[in-house]
Amino acid sequence: MLSPVTFHLITNLLRHNTDEILGGYNPIGWNSNFSGQYSETNESFIFSLKNGNIKNSILSRVKVSSKAIYNYSGYGSDFGNYFYTHGNQSFCINYNEGYEKLIRKTTGKFSIDN
Repeated sequence: MLSPVTFHLITNLLRHNTDEILGGYNPIGWNSNFSGQYSETNESFIFSLKNGNIKNSILSRVKVSSKAIYNYSGYGSDFGNYFYTHGNQSFCINYNEGYEKLIRKTTGKFSIDN
């Protein structure tokens, strides 16, 4: 069983009504005391798994360590202000400077299963 601290560092999302799994790993956690600021790490990554086929998977490692983690008190996990959660919604925007590659071909808001 994962501790609450460890659980908060690992994000896994199942996109509603699809077989797409998105997620990421943050080794340093999010800090609401630094809301609106980035935290630096080289060790985080984001990923997508699609259609149960590993060949369709995408792993994106940190490209710019100073843009890896974004702290914002109103959101849940936020990877570089590119891939983040807010309630039962998740967002991927089309601008990604912190990670090597985009993990989705489409951008915008989508529902997630809890």
